Amino acid sequence: MPPAAPTQTGAPAESDETEADADAIGNDPNSCLQGSWLADNAFFLDQIQEFGDEVRSVSGQVLFEFDSDGTFSTEYQGWSITAVSEGVEVRITRAGTDTGAYVAAEQSVAIDEIEMGSILTVQGDGLSMTIDPRPAKYAAAPYSCDASTATIQTADGVLRLSRR
Repeated sequence: MPPAAPTQTGAPAESDETEADADAIGNDPNSCLQGSWLADNAFFLDQIQEFGDEVRSVSGQVLFEFDSDGTFSTEYQGWSITAVSEGVEVRITRAGTDTGAYVAAEQSVAIDEIEMGSILTVQGDGLSMTIDPRPAKYAAAPYSCDASTATIQTADGVLRLSRR
């Protein structure tokens, strides 16, 4: 079943968003995503654990900034995933900022990471390895968005965001 169309329900509590801003969100699909967002680590952990309980925790922050000019950034701040595999604790960390471009339509968003400034490190059992992250590119990822939350569905999984 396709996701519901993006909805714009007005400003969240304790927001200084004006009525004019809320009206603009209702008229332009790109504007709903515009602004600063924080990834929901608990939701991400639940999504991963559907495939098994090897992943034990997700911590740190992943911040998204969608600008009105169609550019976006993803900043990883102390973000890590801890898992246990064959009795060995493994930690995957990501730090830095990736940038790209996006275009939102009424029910989907195209995302194209262009510059990978983040570093991915895998550590476990006394070993450490750095891996170059691959850029994400999605032609038409279904999404829903309102004044306080956004959900983007990709082939890699579902991302839930909260407006900052």
